[in-house]
Amino acid sequence: MLLAALWLLNIKPLRRQIISQPFLATYRKLLPSMSATEREALAAGTVWWDGELFTGKPDWNKLLATRPAQLTAEEQAFLDGPCETLCAMVDDFDVTHNRGDLSPEAWDYIKQQGFFALIIPKAYGGLQFGTYAQSSILIKLASRSITLASTVAVPNSLGPAELLDYGRDKLVALVLEEAAATSHVAIVARSMGLPMVASLDGIADNARAGDSIAVDGEMGEVHLRPASEIVKAFEDKRELRVQAQARFAAV
Repeated sequence: MLLAALWLLNIKPLRRQIISQPFLATYRKLLPSMSATEREALAAGTVWWDGELFTGKPDWNKLLATRPAQLTAEEQAFLDGPCETLCAMVDDFDVTHNRGDLSPEAWDYIKQQGFFALIIPKAYGGLQFGTYAQSSILIKLASRSITLASTVAVPNSLGPAELLDYGRDKLVALVLEEAAATSHVAIVARSMGLPMVASLDGIADNARAGDSIAVDGEMGEVHLRPASEIVKAFEDKRELRVQAQARFAAV
């Protein structure tokens, strides 16, 4: 009987219908949802000349005719000025083995010079550098400290950059209609210790200025204009968390 069942599974259409398709459907439900912004990012750009390699007959003349990328005067000045200054401020050994973080002076300089807004349009307060400039800046920073380069690389999209501009003292929680658990803004929110719930369609349309919102980042729950008993439950849970953190810190 077992041999017969195994033999039937060798039939590709049958195996696909009985095993592959149900498994794939279940697996897709487990994956985090992708926001519209992330879909646009994946669909952006082209394979450039690399696509020629996969044709089996690459057109080498097309590669030779490609003009090398160049920095604008503004981008070159930033690379030679603020980028060099920031590299000189960072000691990778100190960051990695002593502090476990960048120095407060380095953080302040990164924010003041717009390192978190390299590719954001100037209309939104960014530097509006090209991709070649961004790559050149990150390469230079990485030559000094991988931690430094990663810190600058992660928030260079409008959402995370705006989040950092608000500051931790002005933010209590984050609720978004579009974002995945692994998105840049989610990474920045976690690093700031902010509870975050995302992929809530229509939340912006239903919320009004001045509304109270209860956010449970652990459970993924958001209560808009919560009842008093829900507020009390959240306050009790927060108090228990504070007590647990105090006990942990005392160990």
